[in-house]
Amino acid sequence: MELVKPTLIVVCGLPLSGKTTIAEKLAPKLGVEHRDVDNDIRFPIFWRPPEQADLSERGKTRERNEMLSAYRVLLCAAEEFLGLGKSIVITATFSRELYWDMTRRVMNNKPNAVLRVIQCQIGDDGDEKIWQRIKARGTHTVNSPEHYREVRDRYIKSLPVQHCVIDTSSVDAVEQNVEKAAAYILN
Repeated sequence: MELVKPTLIVVCGLPLSGKTTIAEKLAPKLGVEHRDVDNDIRFPIFWRPPEQADLSERGKTRERNEMLSAYRVLLCAAEEFLGLGKSIVITATFSRELYWDMTRRVMNNKPNAVLRVIQCQIGDDGDEKIWQRIKARGTHTVNSPEHYREVRDRYIKSLPVQHCVIDTSSVDAVEQNVEKAAAYILN
């Protein structure tokens, strides 16, 4: 599979929705690099979240500021890849309109590049399912159903860009979802 033009591939969605799992399988299939906002930028540069999320106003403000900085670095790296004529897969929630504004600026600076967006969604996000996903993944940015709901409730209702939605509810459907994402990106 080959991309004709430099392509920014955004794999987004709520925490625990399988973004990284999809992106890690999608990137080699397309022959491109993958960068994750948490694993490649936020954790190495800023911090690894504590086992219990700080949902106080101070904690939320610190998290928001660190995330904004991490998105800036992620999108700066993406813009550099595109400028070198390379495609890249990036993963992050993209839960705020501000992050899409930043992405549009990158794409405006690289008019010969293409943007493809894959949104991962899980059908059942009840507490039991969220706990199962947290336990399967281990400590990460969202480590309780309460924290998940806090992010979910501020998530933008509709993505402001054309995108493909994949349902990541079934762990058995990862390969099918990767194929669906690849087909969308290559068309």
